[in-house]
Amino acid sequence: MEALSKLILRALEDLLDWFGRDVRAVLVVPEERLVLIVMDDVEEISVTARTEIWRKIYDGLRGTEEFKEVAQSEPPIIIGVILSGEELEYHSPRVMQWVLKGEVLLDPDNILNKEREAAKTVKVNGEILELAQVKEGEVFDL
Repeated sequence: MEALSKLILRALEDLLDWFGRDVRAVLVVPEERLVLIVMDDVEEISVTARTEIWRKIYDGLRGTEEFKEVAQSEPPIIIGVILSGEELEYHSPRVMQWVLKGEVLLDPDNILNKEREAAKTVKVNGEILELAQVKEGEVFDL
């Protein structure tokens, strides 16, 4: 897992080199091999184009020592999800699960911490539902 963490950090270095201050926050969910990236000015970029941005970063890792180290023991698949701050505020259930259980690597403006607080409780039919206690796959009537 340490080698995978190094690979993720290398990907984030490349992302910051390319996009600099447009990267507002980064969260990692290690058990899902997922990196959630919050960026400025991506609202009008299609999901396909965002996927291509991540793929370009990921493909750049293939020749690195970190990639080779991870590839020896397991396929180094890392999923990158790029959202805007506005899209993060939609409180999509899956994204909120990531925010609740992920590790914040970059969040100078406290975007993810604010969303984490908002995600802890949600009102459903006048009752408070604690999302932190909801198990994956559990269904609720809205």
